[in-house]
Amino acid sequence: MTRLSFRTRLMIGFALINLLMATIVAISLRASREQATERTVMVLGGLTQVLERSISGMIQRIDLTLLDIAEELEETSLRRTDEPAMRQLLRRHYRHHATIDVLVVADATGRIAFTSGVASEKPVSIADRSYFATLRDNANAGLVLSKPVTGRLTGSRVLIFARRINTPEGRFAGAVFASVRTARFAEMFQSLDLGTEGVASFTDLDLNLIARQPEPPWAGATSGTRILSEAFSQAQKRHPGAGAFRTVGVLDQVDRMMSYRRLEHYPGYLFLGIGTADMLAEWRKEAATMAVLMAVVILATAMASCLLQLGWQRQASATAALDALNKRLLLHARTDALTGCANRRHFLEVLEGERQRALRYDKDFCVLALDLDFFKAVNDRHGHQGGDQVLCCFASVVGNMLRPTDLLGRMGGEEFEILLPETTLPAAAIMAERIRQAVSATRLPLADGQAAMTVSIGVAQWDRDGPDTSETLLRRADTALYAAKGGGRNQVWSDVRLSPVL
Repeated sequence: MTRLSFRTRLMIGFALINLLMATIVAISLRASREQATERTVMVLGGLTQVLERSISGMIQRIDLTLLDIAEELEETSLRRTDEPAMRQLLRRHYRHHATIDVLVVADATGRIAFTSGVASEKPVSIADRSYFATLRDNANAGLVLSKPVTGRLTGSRVLIFARRINTPEGRFAGAVFASVRTARFAEMFQSLDLGTEGVASFTDLDLNLIARQPEPPWAGATSGTRILSEAFSQAQKRHPGAGAFRTVGVLDQVDRMMSYRRLEHYPGYLFLGIGTADMLAEWRKEAATMAVLMAVVILATAMASCLLQLGWQRQASATAALDALNKRLLLHARTDALTGCANRRHFLEVLEGERQRALRYDKDFCVLALDLDFFKAVNDRHGHQGGDQVLCCFASVVGNMLRPTDLLGRMGGEEFEILLPETTLPAAAIMAERIRQAVSATRLPLADGQAAMTVSIGVAQWDRDGPDTSETLLRRADTALYAAKGGGRNQVWSDVRLSPVL
């Protein structure tokens, strides 16, 4: 498996940390948003319950007033001679109800007989009204409530609350009703704090709008307008009496959280809504704060990543420099500074390692001992600088003839050794002769003339059956070398019987 680079791992770590932080923030904001929605639903639910009780209480008080008036009128049997007393009765009850706009008594034909206010100059009949027909045809109708209608006395949109009046014999004698302007309900809604985009609506069971606050300026009178929301239909199926839903307003296209409740004493619904913008205002502030904090975290982790990357690069550079320095030191510790071949210490370490390997795997290897002939004369003629050039040239010529597994080492002065792994004595002798011939053929141009070189070489093979050590092997090669020099120089001798190879 390919090991990822530090930069790649750092980028992955940066991405994972910020992804984790973003996930935590997202989960937190989602929970906070849900809590804000739940709080809004609870507040709206409480307000609709309080408002429903207020409206139901108002309707109950109106009904009690109508019952009192009906009972007193039934006792008088609607005698026209009592007209002043009847008007006084209506006015007395009217003064106790600020929400009632007018109290009206109609006779059995539907003609308006008495009102709490100024009577119309022209005869007014309500015989065609559905609530009047209901009271006339049903002796047990009780309190009858109308849908929003245009009042024939007031000319405004009103709700009619009516009760039947009977004769002492139980026959239909007329009706008493209270007219309440639908605007009264809008005035009740004004006391509610529903935010800048809040809305309060009062509808009948068919969702025909009775009152709304605020009323859209472009819509004119909204009473009678039908509002229908698919979200409300779905919520009503789950919770018929009361519940909440989110929708876009039919009249003004404002997104709101809505709460609804069916009225107990009137066939209708009460709706209260708070705009989503107001509902989530605090949440949006929290989200903005979290976004800023998240940006700060991302910036901080990015800066930290950059600093780590910079530090790693510096450390990597320092490590690389240290490695390079160690390699140079190791090279200097193993290499002869003048010729570039192995120094004495390194050559001996490799020789001992090869001896251990040969013991383990039963292999052959040989050592060549080399010494430049008449090197003192070279130094005397060309100086030590010229002598150094001769040594470098000699090491280059010999090194180019060796295998990658062979090792050339300078033991000191003009003395060199060559390690030939997995090589027998005959093969080593052949290699030594090739080296001798190549060195003899070399001419090195110097500032004061050409320098010729010859070399004497001693060859020794490691004796696997004898007590050979690295030191004894080198000693045998040196013995052969000295024999080659004593035999006339520029020769290759073997330690076996100390004889020339060729």
